[in-house]
Amino acid sequence: GGGDNMMSALGAGAFDPELLFISAGFDGLATDPLGGRLGLSIADYAWATRAIVDSANDATKCPSCHGRVVYTAGRGDQRAWWRELGQLVLVHLRTRLAHPAHGAG
Repeated sequence: GGGDNMMSALGAGAFDPELLFISAGFDGLATDPLGGRLGLSIADYAWATRAIVDSANDATKCPSCHGRVVYTAGRGDQRAWWRELGQLVLVHLRTRLAHPAHGAG
């Protein structure tokens, strides 16, 4: 999928960003009332976050990142969905705390 392509590009040195930017669109969640067509779970988002953070911390994949990752999250149009959005934000934060930046300075 698209994530595999991005990770391959980082590993191959196809580009060397100074930070990785996650625009966390959660429309792919299976339970999303407006989307959900991708059928993703919170565990899928956790995997993606870990892969991105690990790449940012890995000098062989992203030498100029030095562990730098920026997150943005959107949504809020469905009040019933806010709880799940909160869970996803926590997944991102917990993953980042478990995999701190290496060599940031």
